[in-house]
Amino acid sequence: MNPALLIDFGSTYTKVAAVDLAGQQLLGTASAYTTVETDVTLGLEQALANLEQVTGPLAFTQRYACSSAAGGLRMVTSGLVPDLTGAAVYWETGAGEACTAELYFSRYEGDWNALLRALFAPDIKKVSHSVKDLLRALLESGVEGGGFVFDTALAAYLLDATQGSYELSRLFLRYFGAELPRPL
Repeated sequence: MNPALLIDFGSTYTKVAAVDLAGQQLLGTASAYTTVETDVTLGLEQALANLEQVTGPLAFTQRYACSSAAGGLRMVTSGLVPDLTGAAVYWETGAGEACTAELYFSRYEGDWNALLRALFAPDIKKVSHSVKDLLRALLESGVEGGGFVFDTALAAYLLDATQGSYELSRLFLRYFGAELPRPL
């Protein structure tokens, strides 16, 4: 069995589905109220608990998320993998919807560097944290990255050059007043 988790953050409900990629079958579905007013991960955790009641415990090999919320749902997606063995990707699909995916070198069956070249192509606009470090890692992998339009670490430095450290988790706590959500 190769279980994957599919997540949809909606305006009212967070819906989850477990699918077996190897057997090409639906293992189960569940939902919970989307906790827009507090922390969307609370609604996700409840939906996952509800799903586990249906399917039993599963070790998901892949997770894919999207948002079908028409409004009122703001999310941040970040990928923190310094050696480029993984990438978190967020993209808008139109009509107020967006998707995220986590990709890992150890699980990817295609040409990893070709994927990196496609994701970091100059014609695709990107926002990232510590772009200089990311570009260095890309170049070491033989990938010329480009298309970065905003660097959150540089912006944090410009807002307060006296901080000395601009780790994403510290910035998230400072500006959002909460811990950075754990990866799924």
